[in-house]
Order: sequence, then C-alpha cells, then structure tokens
Amino acid sequence: MGAQSPAAAAAQRILAGWPEHVRAADVDALSGLSADEARPLVDQLIARMPSGPLGATEAARLRALIDIVTAVGVVPTVDQVRELTARYPTGAGAESVATQLQILERMALQPPPMDLTVLGRQIGVPNTIVFENPAIDLTADVDLRDLIGEDIGVPTPAEPAAADPPPPEPAPPSDRFVNAEIEDHDLSLPLDVGASYSVAFDISNVQQVLTTSSPLIVVFADTDEPFRELTVQVASDDFEILGQTQRPLQLPRTGPSRGKARFDVPPRREGVATLTATVSYEGNFLTQLQLRCPVGTPGQFTAATEGRPAASATVLKSRDVGLVIRPDGNGYLCSAMRPFTFDAPMPLTVDALAAAAGDARAELAAVVKDVYGGSQTFLEHIDIPEDVERQALKRLARAGRLLYRQLFRPAGGGEDLRSIGDWLTRHVAEPNVMLTVQISARQVPVPWSMLYLGDIDDDGALSWDKFLGMRHIVELLPFQRMPADDDPEIDSLPDLTLGLNINPVVSDAAIDQVAEHQRRCADLAASRQNVAVVTRSDRAAVVSALAAESTPDKVTYFYCHAKTNDADPQQSAIIMGSQIDRSTFATLADLTNDAPDDIPLAGRPLIVLNACESADLSPRFYDGFVPYFLSKGARGVIGTECSTPVLFAIQWAEKFLERLLDGAQIGQALRDVRLEFLQDNNNPLGLLYSAHCDVTTQITPPVAVAQN
Repeated sequence: MGAQSPAAAAAQRILAGWPEHVRAADVDALSGLSADEARPLVDQLIARMPSGPLGATEAARLRALIDIVTAVGVVPTVDQVRELTARYPTGAGAESVATQLQILERMALQPPPMDLTVLGRQIGVPNTIVFENPAIDLTADVDLRDLIGEDIGVPTPAEPAAADPPPPEPAPPSDRFVNAEIEDHDLSLPLDVGASYSVAFDISNVQQVLTTSSPLIVVFADTDEPFRELTVQVASDDFEILGQTQRPLQLPRTGPSRGKARFDVPPRREGVATLTATVSYEGNFLTQLQLRCPVGTPGQFTAATEGRPAASATVLKSRDVGLVIRPDGNGYLCSAMRPFTFDAPMPLTVDALAAAAGDARAELAAVVKDVYGGSQTFLEHIDIPEDVERQALKRLARAGRLLYRQLFRPAGGGEDLRSIGDWLTRHVAEPNVMLTVQISARQVPVPWSMLYLGDIDDDGALSWDKFLGMRHIVELLPFQRMPADDDPEIDSLPDLTLGLNINPVVSDAAIDQVAEHQRRCADLAASRQNVAVVTRSDRAAVVSALAAESTPDKVTYFYCHAKTNDADPQQSAIIMGSQIDRSTFATLADLTNDAPDDIPLAGRPLIVLNACESADLSPRFYDGFVPYFLSKGARGVIGTECSTPVLFAIQWAEKFLERLLDGAQIGQALRDVRLEFLQDNNNPLGLLYSAHCDVTTQITPPVAVAQN
C-alpha cells in the first residue's frame, strides 16, 4: 500500500477537526487532491455543517468551507447550498452568514470549467476567470476576489537573468517587528469615508512607521519545519472589514515573514478610526497592534502595542482555547483565537466586571470560612464530609454559573460572545477530555477556574467536573513581557536553588505545623540531587534577596500573609510576621524602592505565593505584584484567589512542589493536585490556586531523588 499523499493527509486532518479546527496550511495542501477524493470531502464537510446561533462563528465556518471548495476545485450542488441555507434563519445577526451563503450559491450556479486549479491561491490568477455563462470579472466581484485570494492580478513576468550572481545577503538581525502598512496611501493625507484601503501586516527586521514598539522574539526549537504559521486577525467598529477577518502569516526561522496578511477596510465614519490586529500561534496570544488613523480630517497615523510584546511561537505548545480580553471604550473586547477566530464585544463596564468577580470570590471565601454542623470544616480539616462537600458544591455552582452568565451572556451581548461560552459548556464535561485554556487579559480580575459550565436546576446533576478549573488547565497571562516566553524550561543543571520564604508566625494556632512544614519542604529539596535550599523567615531577608542580582533562586516559595489595599495598590504587601505589626510588611512601594525592577533576579524564578489566613487579599494584589515579579525576570506567579486555610495550604504546597521537582509541567501539576484532593479528601479547595504564567513551564531535567 502506497504512502498517503500530503493532500489526502491534509483532508483527513480537516475532517477530524471540522468545523472547529481548520489550519490554513492544510487548506492550501488540498490543491493536490484528486477529483475522486475531493467530491466526498466536500459532501462530508457540508453534511457536518452545524446549525446554531448566527454570527461570526457560523460565518467563519462558511468561509472555511468556501476556502476548501476553492482549493479542491469541486463546487457544491445547488441543492446542497439550498439545504445549507435553510439551516440558517434570517434575522438579526445573520448578515455575515448570508454573505457567505450567497458566495456559495454563486459558485454552485456558475460552475467553472473542468480545470479548477486556476482557483487555487498557490498560483498566479488572471484578472478574469471565464466561467461557462456568463464570465465573472474578479476585479468587480469583491466577494469572489477575496475568497480566491488577495493577490489577483496579471502574473508577474519572469525577471531577466542577472549578469552576475548577487552577493550573499548578510545574516538578518535577531530582532523582528510586526509592521503595518496602508498600501498605496500617503500618510500625510487622511483616509476617506467609504473608500477601500488595503492594510497589510508583516514581520520584518526593520521597524516601519506603523510598528510594534518591542521586537517579537521567536526562537525556533529543534525542528525540521522551515516556518511557523501565525494568524493575524483584525477587529474594528470604525472600519468595515471586507472578506475574512483573519489570515495566515508564515514566519521562517530567520528574516522577514513570507508575504503579508492583507485586509480591505473602508472607514465607516469621520474622526479617528481604530483597527486592532491580534497575532497568535495555535491559540497562543503573541501580540496586538492597535492602529489609529485620521479619517476625513488630517491627523497623525499611530501604532501602539497592546499586550505581551514578545513571545516564542516555536516553543509554545498548542492551546485548545485562546481568549484575549482588554478594555475597549465603555466595555471590553474579547478576541477569540481558538477554536474560532473572531472578536466579540463584551458589554460590561470595568466596575461591573469587578463586582461580578468580587461576588464570586466572596462566595468562595464564605464557603471556606462558614460553620457546618458546629465547626469551620474547611479551616480545621483536610477530609471533608460528603454532606458538607455537597453544600459547598451547590453554593459554588450557583456562584460560578452566575459569573459565567455575566461574562458570556450579559444584557446586550451578541451571539458571538454566547458562542464562546456555549463551546466551553459543550466540551468541559466530556469524559477523557482535558482542555488547555489561555486567557490574556488586562483589568479583568476574574477567577476563571470558578466558571460553572452546566445547568444548576437539578442539585443531583451538579458536578465538580463542570467547573472550568477542576479538570482543565487554565493559563492566565498578563499583558506584559514574560521571560519564559523565550524558554519555558527551568534548567536544573548544574543545580537548582529553592528559596523558602516562610512566615513562622503565619498562624498563632498552628506554629508547630508551620515549623514542620518548613522542615518537610527543606527535606523534600535536600533529598534530591543538586538541589540547594535557602530559607528566609523575616522581612529583611526577603527584601535583601529580591534586591540582590546574585540571588540564585529558580523556584521561590512564599508561605505568608498577603494584604491588598484597593485604594492604593502600592500599599499592598507581603507580610513576613504578624498582620498587626506593620514593620513586617514588605509593601509594593517598599520593594519598588528597595528592590527595584532594574535589578533582575539571576535565577528567573517561578514564584509560588501561598497566601493563607489573609483577610484582605483581593485580585488587586496580583495586579501589582505579578507585574513587579515579572519585571524582575520571574517566569510567573502561582497564587491564590482568596485566603487559604493554613492546613490546606501546607499540604497543597508540599504536593505541588514534589510534582514540580519531578518535572511535571505547572498546569499539569496544579490539575493533578486539585483532583487528588477532590478524589481522596472530598476537598475542592484546589480551585483556589491559579497560574499567572506559561502553564507548560517545567523543571528540566527532573530533579532525581538522591541515592543513599
């Protein structure tokens, strides 16, 4: 039996992921598919097209179908298009869907000649493709011109042979930047309302006028792939976006990108028009470039970088879901990067979102502290009785469901936003499925692991599995440069230093347990080969370590109090003594002065911040301390959503650190510890811990147990 052709392999991958996972590279590879293989493929894809809420999700699926039809050269039948059209009712939100259906209908009614390879994007396309009757002028038909490809024109004539071979080009510099260009337009002139402009994005070693402020760092891992396929997607209320809102951009190991990602965008109104381009790689957010363009009146064209200005598109592993959420006007904009690609407005004010998140955290804290049958069960015990666990499940499910509805089904929210929540709901409870969800956000203090993605009407059907964070991996990334973007591996060679910053009086009632915890953590590290332990137990030692560039920690563990000051975030503090003794507070203002971010930490440590019995802990704490640690070179921060019981915090940390030293990825270790407590102790408090870092970060090689 002969080897499978690349086109047939691409068809199999498309069928396996249809309609939610379709890679542009696989669509391009379909051009070599035989007619006998192409017709069944198109038939199966059309049959699998789901009905559902209208909006960008369904329109994107139809656009993907059009791309595939174009690539294989087999058009759907008229009956197939009519049946497909009948699945989607007309009405509000259906305009983008109707446009794609009209394109399919036009293709079915005017079938092209037998040799359809002229429709492929991979070859030069003449201005007019002659269909049997009548001819379609691609220069006039915007929709078909867009679906076939943006580079329609007379094939470029071959260049004459050079008399002498050109000298070899110098090696390109390592820095590469995302650039934007408004093609064939003089930036001294404003744009005109209604006129169509081609905005092209590329990656180059040279910064152009409209560019990212920092380089996009892409370090290729050991791989035979000559390039990586990034995705550029655009969104705007001020521009109409003709055709697809997302396009691929191929990035080689070195040098500029192969071609450009082009979008045709006529301005809707006069004034300053904003266009946002999001660059991602397989669900990983890389960077955003926001263009501001004068329309109607002369002004300045500007570009601003939003989000993480650098990332490694080759070391990063694929994510199942990728969301970027940032303030936009009076609300937020949610950019979905995977498994769908579109932008959905979130009609929530900053205050409303903060209140929704605060209510969810307050219920979580109340469950931890409340009295059940005469005792504070979660504060005093690790093993939780079944009746108490069921009470906690009911309360947290209601709080998590309300938070879900406030995020994805708010008043005034569109179908695109609902479709994100609907997809999560469908997949979160599937057996044997583990999703990796990446959320890059600014001013969005949401306890994402608490989202409850199921019905709450029947108490008997409630399940911990329906919380997003229980069986799945949730990755929270700030809009900030993260050192681990270059390499998510914590090198354990020649040695690894574990810093233990433990407050010995974190609990008056558990001083002995805290001392024993410190001893066990030290023993855990000392039992491993090439692991050194540095213990710090007061404010002075902690501040000195953060102020010293020579501090060798590769993992820094805090077991302490933490305090938030919402009125003045600079007064938020790590507390290495009594909560009533301010001399033991290391405030963010203190650290900014005494251990500033221009003194980097040599070990680029992972920070594990285990805050227990901290009455004043809120998400604003992480708004200040996560950027502080990252700016000093830390890989990221593991933190708690609210105050954690002393006993649980101790046992959680020991289990997590053991898995981390064993080489487990951070996300997997968090998930495994969470499930272990739930299954062995009936205890769901693993939901308290969140990862503000790349969840694929791990110690490499694993630190082996020393041989006696």
